[in-house]
Amino acid sequence: MEKIIQMRDDFAIFILTYKRADKQLTYNYLTKNGYTGKLYFVLSDDDPTVNDYIDKFGKESVLVFNKQESLSLFDIGDNFNDLRAVVYARNKLYDLAKSVGIKYAMVLDDDYKHIKYRINKNQQYPSNTPYIKHFDKLVNMTLEYFISCKQLSIASVS
Repeated sequence: MEKIIQMRDDFAIFILTYKRADKQLTYNYLTKNGYTGKLYFVLSDDDPTVNDYIDKFGKESVLVFNKQESLSLFDIGDNFNDLRAVVYARNKLYDLAKSVGIKYAMVLDDDYKHIKYRINKNQQYPSNTPYIKHFDKLVNMTLEYFISCKQLSIASVS
């Protein structure tokens, strides 16, 4: 019998999203594959579909940041004026997490169809690695490692 995993109260997954309340691939994947912890949708206040997220996922799961305020905090280094960069949400995330009592966070975009292991038990990188189906277990193991190595951030780039 598999041990039931209790998610920590000071951990949450934050999904960065914009105008996709009805197309939440990451949320669908997580909920179908065993994630039971806290989860928040992070939106900018210029998203015209904020109320759709609130209606679908509940007000307590939707965090909205002021994009104009975020603009004044840093220079993203481009000369475009459309403000479509996700960097605004990423830079406000620490404040948002703190505002809801979260110490540890995993940040995901809204369009992940699946998350897979990249290495097998033989320390090889085959193309047919399995999908992660017990997300709570993976999160807890990763979080234990993160805390034990005393780092401020761990990131994966594929």
